[in-house]
Amino acid sequence: MIPSVSGLPMSPEVQQQTMHIENIARRIEVASAAKRKAAFDKLTLLIKQYSTESDRNSIKGTADAAVRAMVIIRRAYAREQELTAQIRAQQVLLMFMLRHIDSGFIVPD
Repeated sequence: MIPSVSGLPMSPEVQQQTMHIENIARRIEVASAAKRKAAFDKLTLLIKQYSTESDRNSIKGTADAAVRAMVIIRRAYAREQELTAQIRAQQVLLMFMLRHIDSGFIVPD
């Protein structure tokens, strides 16, 4: 949720930008949770596939599958963090614009 400045009316354009950023943030949260679950499900499936073998290679295969799945999970998490940082930067910019609009400063296009 984007913080508001009390007593400061937001222009329709700023309201629209704020809503757009909040919608993106919600989609990222939902998508990243789904990606984490999908990665975990893939890991579980790969481990089940390899763990049915009783020979020594199945242990190595299980470990390899777990490593691959962890790489996928780490990449998804890193991307989520990157997008979250971008949203926070846009929130800061919007708050900066709101403060300067309130002070009479005209924000250039």
